[in-house]
Amino acid sequence: MTTFLEIIGVLALGVVLVIVGIYLYIRITLGKYANVDQSKDQTPLIIHLNEEIEPEWVEKKEAKAIEKSLISIGFSADKCYEVVEMDGMQLRAFFNAPYTAILYTHPIAGLWVDMVANTTDGLDYTVSNAPMGGEIEHAPYEKKYWLKGEDVATLFETLKEELGDASIEVITSETFRDFFEDSYKKEMQWKSQKGGVSFEEVEKMARNDSPKYSDEEIVETFREIKRKELMRWHDGAMEVYEKENPTPQNECYDRFDNLFIVPSKSDAVGFIRYLEDIYYLTPEQAKKFEKKYQTEKNIEIPTLFKEINESFSKDLRATKKADVSYPIDIEIYEMTKPKY
Repeated sequence: MTTFLEIIGVLALGVVLVIVGIYLYIRITLGKYANVDQSKDQTPLIIHLNEEIEPEWVEKKEAKAIEKSLISIGFSADKCYEVVEMDGMQLRAFFNAPYTAILYTHPIAGLWVDMVANTTDGLDYTVSNAPMGGEIEHAPYEKKYWLKGEDVATLFETLKEELGDASIEVITSETFRDFFEDSYKKEMQWKSQKGGVSFEEVEKMARNDSPKYSDEEIVETFREIKRKELMRWHDGAMEVYEKENPTPQNECYDRFDNLFIVPSKSDAVGFIRYLEDIYYLTPEQAKKFEKKYQTEKNIEIPTLFKEINESFSKDLRATKKADVSYPIDIEIYEMTKPKY
C-alpha cells in the first residue's frame, strides 16, 4: 500500500513498505537533520488513522492534479486521514469498486499513490509509484509492484492486468480505516517475525539512492535502525507480558523498569546498543562488547546474550522471567544489578 516511510495490508496497503522505505531514506539521506518529529517512531508496530477535516495539503497544485487524474479513471475522492504515530504522514482514500487508491503525503517523501486490491483467496495486491520501497522483502501473500514515477493511469492498468479475473473484496468508506490499520499490523508482525529490517534491504536502498554512501555509513545506519527496532519490540513485548501477568494491586507499577528482552533474531551490535539503552550495560561495557562482536555475523542473539550475561558475577546476572511470541519470539529477563 505504501512504500516510503521509518518507517511503514490491500498491501500493508503498500504502507508498511513505503513507511519502512521512507524511514530508511530519512535516516540515510537526512539523518538527525530530517524535518520530522524525532519523538515519534516512524515505524510503529501499530498505527491509528484519525480523520482529518479540510487538510491544506489536498488543495495544493500537485495533489489536486493527482486527484483529477484519479477521478478521470473512475475513482471518487473520500475522507482524509492522518497517521497518528507518524509525524507528517497523511493520506486520502479513493474508491472505484472493487479497487481502492490511496494518495499519501509526507514532508520529506512528497506525494505518491498506491492502487490496492485484496482477492477473496487471500492475496493482497498493491501497485505503487512511491519513490522507494521495492527493496523491502514482502510476505508470501503479498503481490507488490513498484512503478516509480509512473502516472495513476499506468498504475491502474497494471493492477487490473495483474489481477486478471480474480474475485476482489470490496473496501468501502466505512471499512477503509479498519482495513488499513489491520493490514499495517499484519504486515509489521510478519516483518518482525522474519527478524525485522535486514542489512540487505538497507544496503539495496542505499545503493539505489542517487547520493553515494560509504560502507561504513550503510552499516551504521543499519545498526541504528536495529537499535530503534528493538525498542519497539521491547514496548510490544512488555504490553503482552502485562496482559499475561497483570500487576497485583499491592505492587508498584515500576516493576517493568528492570525488565528487558532477548529476541530470537536481530543484529548483534544493535542488540548491544539496546542493552546500553535499557541500562543493562554501561556505555563502557557496551563499547567493549560492540568491538568484540561487531564482526560476528552469524551469532544468535540468545547465544550472544548468554555469553554477555555469564561474563558477570553470578549475583549480578539477569534472570529469565517469561517467554512471549509478539512481536517476535522473545525471552524476557530481569536485571538483578542496579541501573547505571
